[in-house]
Amino acid sequence: MTTIKLDETLKFAKTHFKTLEEFQLYVIAQAQADELTAEHKSILDERLKDFYAHPERSITVDELFASIKRKGN
Repeated sequence: MTTIKLDETLKFAKTHFKTLEEFQLYVIAQAQADELTAEHKSILDERLKDFYAHPERSITVDELFASIKRKGN
């Protein structure tokens, strides 16, 4: 077995992989999930700005879940 050390701190939820390919795919997926485009960041910043300016317009997570109607019910 070969031990590889990195100076960078990585925070992976998964730490056991069957193959190197599985590990590579996991690392790529993690990197892509962590990246936001400038446009996405701008949209999120605007939404946060609106939330802080008008907190009365927001609902709690419990209220959100209660408002979702399941198909067939």
